[in-house]
Amino acid sequence: MLTEQQVLSLAPDASSIKAGQKLALSSKWSRLERSDRAIWGEIKGSGKNPYQTRIDLKDMAFKCTCPSRKFPCKHGLALLLVYAKEVGKFETTEEPEWVSSWLDQRGQRAEKKQQKEVKQADPTAQAKRKAKREEKILDGLQELRQWTQDAVRNGLAQLPAQNPAYFERMAARMVDAQASGMAARIRGLQQINYQESGWQLQAMEKLSEIWTLSTAYPSLENLPQPVQEEVKTLIGWTTKKEEVLAKEGLQDKWQILGMEEYEDGRITVQKYWIKGKESGKRCFMLQFLVPGQMRSLTLLPGTEVEGSLSFYHHTLLSRAELKEGIMTLPITKLEGFRTIDHLQAELTKVLAQQPWQHHIPCVMEGILPIWEEEKFLLLDAHKAVMEIQCSDEDRWQIMAVSGGHPITLAGISSFNTFRPFGIMVNGRYQYFNHATIS
Repeated sequence: MLTEQQVLSLAPDASSIKAGQKLALSSKWSRLERSDRAIWGEIKGSGKNPYQTRIDLKDMAFKCTCPSRKFPCKHGLALLLVYAKEVGKFETTEEPEWVSSWLDQRGQRAEKKQQKEVKQADPTAQAKRKAKREEKILDGLQELRQWTQDAVRNGLAQLPAQNPAYFERMAARMVDAQASGMAARIRGLQQINYQESGWQLQAMEKLSEIWTLSTAYPSLENLPQPVQEEVKTLIGWTTKKEEVLAKEGLQDKWQILGMEEYEDGRITVQKYWIKGKESGKRCFMLQFLVPGQMRSLTLLPGTEVEGSLSFYHHTLLSRAELKEGIMTLPITKLEGFRTIDHLQAELTKVLAQQPWQHHIPCVMEGILPIWEEEKFLLLDAHKAVMEIQCSDEDRWQIMAVSGGHPITLAGISSFNTFRPFGIMVNGRYQYFNHATIS
């Protein structure tokens, strides 16, 4: 079953969490029922008739007759919280029409979307547009390489003193050159907290990504085909989701290790880090939200999705789309690296193919968390150490669970740091409910 923490990770804001928790009592619901594919209930609202709330358990989608414009609303959160805490209160029965019709309509829309053919543009006109865009991108990247060289030549110490216009001018130039992916990376450089210890490493990583991509693009023909495709995507060329879903999928039990969220202008980006239980394949999924928009993807960190993923590129760490899947039980077993050397060997393989990827989702087994010289560290059986980056709250929880004994942690890692998402506690994955990304 789902945990309360996993349910609350779906909340659109803090006020929804507070309101949902107040209604998360079975005694407040006049009807609590379920089928193989959904749960539903009725609860008294401000109107004459009770609000009817329903949840698609396969896609974790919500619908309610209340007037709220939040997704999910407080009633949807409350219903799922009751299900997580008091599943025995839900009577198994046939779906009423207001539930079955909604589920059927969702299924029909999904089927039509998958069957929709990608409209083909006029080949000649398409080729001309592509050539013109290539020229604009190459010109823009030439300027970007010079800008990056100047930033390094002048010294990293100059970056904190730069005003926002220094970054925004070059980002706007990349947008004009139709290389929006590079604009996002430049803005990421601007968003570094230059008052925080270790900002130099973050800045150097981001500058190296910008340099590597802007240098790789003019020489695409020298790269392996999967890497060529990824470089083009990172520069700003887009691939339609329908095209990705048309590819053959990889079947597995996909473990949702964690989710991070950040703002890109008016758009909220949610990034899910995923690992295949059987295949060991590492990947991530992205969701882009504008204010008031309903989520099209609702994955719960700490659970497994049994199904098929299609990948944008056949690289070691690639973005993926859910081709088909069913949400299963929470994660009860995690397997991963037992030594820091093995983790770094995997990072080396990824970096050799994708030098702009400085982090991978991973699991560390049998490692000991220690506090030494004002640093929180992972200690493996070979006495190698790696710094853990996390909040004080998560640090105390990790130390309390460990009690001086080896534990299993899941998170994302670079060569120097490990950022935990969750910990195995008594055979169950306890997610830390992160909400930010650096």
